[in-house]
Amino acid sequence: MICAFPTAAQESRPEDACTPTEEGRYRLSGGAELGGDGFLLSCNGAQWVKVFGFETDGVFRPQFTNTAACADGDALVYDGTTGGIRCGEEPPLPEPTLCAPENLVWTLHNTPGGRNYRHPAYGNGRFVAYTNDAGGDVISSTDGISWTTHSSSTLGPIAYGNGRFVMVNGTSLAVSTDGQTWTHYNNRLPNNGSWSSVAYGSAGFVAVSDDDSPSLVAHSVDGQTWTGVNVNGTAPGGRWTKVIYGGGRYVASCGWCQDGNGSGIMSSTDGLNWSAGAGNVCGSWSMAYGNGRYVGGSCWQEPLVHSTDGVNWTTGGWIGSQPASLVNITYGAGIGFIGTAEGNPLSRSLDGLNWSNINIPGYSSWISYPNAITYGNGMFLIAGEGVMIRGVCPA
Repeated sequence: MICAFPTAAQESRPEDACTPTEEGRYRLSGGAELGGDGFLLSCNGAQWVKVFGFETDGVFRPQFTNTAACADGDALVYDGTTGGIRCGEEPPLPEPTLCAPENLVWTLHNTPGGRNYRHPAYGNGRFVAYTNDAGGDVISSTDGISWTTHSSSTLGPIAYGNGRFVMVNGTSLAVSTDGQTWTHYNNRLPNNGSWSSVAYGSAGFVAVSDDDSPSLVAHSVDGQTWTGVNVNGTAPGGRWTKVIYGGGRYVASCGWCQDGNGSGIMSSTDGLNWSAGAGNVCGSWSMAYGNGRYVGGSCWQEPLVHSTDGVNWTTGGWIGSQPASLVNITYGAGIGFIGTAEGNPLSRSLDGLNWSNINIPGYSSWISYPNAITYGNGMFLIAGEGVMIRGVCPA
């Protein structure tokens, strides 16, 4: 409903009050002041709401409303459909800006034994990655510089959530609360899927498989008890290479799918019920969510793909006048998107659409094939062939 509070006054510049700032707030421009008790706002000249929470910078932070108009705990939210302000949950606070992505400081660090580590994940103050080289092991680090090796008989994609790291491979999984000591469980995942990626979100853990016979998704609330979901026919291809969670939605992408065969992306809000994305776009090898946008990396020389809702997709993303060709993408809160690709420099973007290269002296000699990138606690981490590259804001 539209919050209403009758008055004889009228907002002199309603378009300002109805347009949220970048932080999702509202700037007062002429509402009738109520003797210091608050303001009256209207977006259509007829319906009004009595609001509180004015600060001296002129930005209205909707923390309190007239209880006759909005329920306790609700706030004013801009409704783009009606052009009005309605009652709803208060918009989240803006992310603090840590630094501009072009100011990140990047350093090169060798991995233990020069082995190639994959699927780095962050949680509980620690980065964790695994390798199958030389018999395989797990490494962990609190700073992305010094790494410690740990043994694990299960090695595969890693995610952190619900106070634990979860690593999946075939029907087996390994669980750890600290990324160092792992407990193993056999016969927990369905059908010996070739699990390529795992993510954690509001409905628990979701793993996707790049084996298309059948096309599989696995779901677990706690990371230990799993349910298989056959998603054959949900979207073309069926060989899912990446899953992420963001904006209240799990999004899975097929890096083997080509443009022209239908959407290579599907999404779910609960990890069990999946639907194909709208838009005839290529799938992606990687995916990231940040600043209200999902961005998928390039595949088969196709452009980046992007969406604001995880359902409707289109292509886009440019470095100057050329389409951005970035295979691995992640988002760092308060910094922006960082993307990598084989043989290319690092790239950065604030919105996921407009990209520019980052000039790092010697970067091309550091790494030839970046296989993954992740972010945690103000730090970007790129996994390459025998190296980890760390990016942090200046001290």
